Amino acid sequence: MGIFWLWALVCLGITLVVWFPLIAFVHRKLLGQIFVVLLGLTALGATVGVLGGLSREGAVGEITAAVLGLLGGVVVWIFATDLHKKADSDSQPHSGALVSVCVFAFSLSLFLSYIQASQRRADPERFLFWRAQCVEMFSDQDKLTDPLTFTVMSDSFGKICANIFKYETGKMVKGEPETRP
Repeated sequence: MGIFWLWALVCLGITLVVWFPLIAFVHRKLLGQIFVVLLGLTALGATVGVLGGLSREGAVGEITAAVLGLLGGVVVWIFATDLHKKADSDSQPHSGALVSVCVFAFSLSLFLSYIQASQRRADPERFLFWRAQCVEMFSDQDKLTDPLTFTVMSDSFGKICANIFKYETGKMVKGEPETRP
């Protein structure tokens, strides 16, 4: 699944999961507005999560999270203030609860998208790490000529390195672009 589809799935999925239970507790005329605010906040959370998870620099995730978190907080505050002003005296919506729901949606989308994006970043890095280790081990003449060292190396890392080399050889022979399995 591409990053865009991951982002869209997290945004829409979390918005719907949080919004559906609100149908029983919120006035019908406010549901559309709440849906839009939830969708916007989950989009902010998913954006921060994807950018932070894909980045190798911690500062990117921290700065982006701080800026967009502040923006999300301002949006929720404005939304809650607007609801409080529009509410009738006898049917005032619980703006504190709505703010909590919005913060929950933001946090959940941030968490899920960060985990998924960091996993996407870690898989190729893990592959490259093992490829470098295999090349180093199986190209060292001293290790290859010593029978005991070669046996231990082959038993311990033989399957991993064979799969890596087999995958790369197949790609080179077929002339396909380099992608990881």
